[in-house]
Amino acid sequence: KSILASDVIGYGLDGFGITGPKKADGSYYTSADLDECHGTTSTISWDGKTVSMYHYVMTADFPYSIGCFKAKSISSAQPGGSSLPSSRPQSPMPPPNSKVSPLPPPPR
Repeated sequence: KSILASDVIGYGLDGFGITGPKKADGSYYTSADLDECHGTTSTISWDGKTVSMYHYVMTADFPYSIGCFKAKSISSAQPGGSSLPSSRPQSPMPPPNSKVSPLPPPPR
């Protein structure tokens, strides 16, 4: 079974949802369809409601998942020096004119 692009399957550290790759028309998203952070704005299921909002998309081609974050991390410092999300926000939105922080390229 393919996971639809409207189904939230996880959350980025900035609070935006991560969805599957299958579009409602049966085609699949590819990296070429998405922005520099591997996301798009479309209709998704969010807290039991159908809403149009930004989200990241899993794909079968590189980078497969999140390429960078659209908004600041919602993480908080945890014991042991790690940083984990404190909670999922009710309605994540990037700050106006936010700068994208790309992740480093994968090791070869």
